[in-house]
Amino acid sequence: MQRILLIIAGILFALVAATHITRFAMEVEVLINGWALPIWTSLPAALVLILLAYLFFRAAGK
Repeated sequence: MQRILLIIAGILFALVAATHITRFAMEVEVLINGWALPIWTSLPAALVLILLAYLFFRAAGK
């Protein structure tokens, strides 16, 4: 059961990372309460999410 949950979490992190990479590549603007979130913030967020996805997949493999 724990292995399945780790895989699901890894998939979710990977999907969110893909969303951030897509936002960075297509330069999609995100507004939060009228404030534009800079596009460059998606790149570090994607890197952190890719790392988390990798760690979850690695933990599921053990």
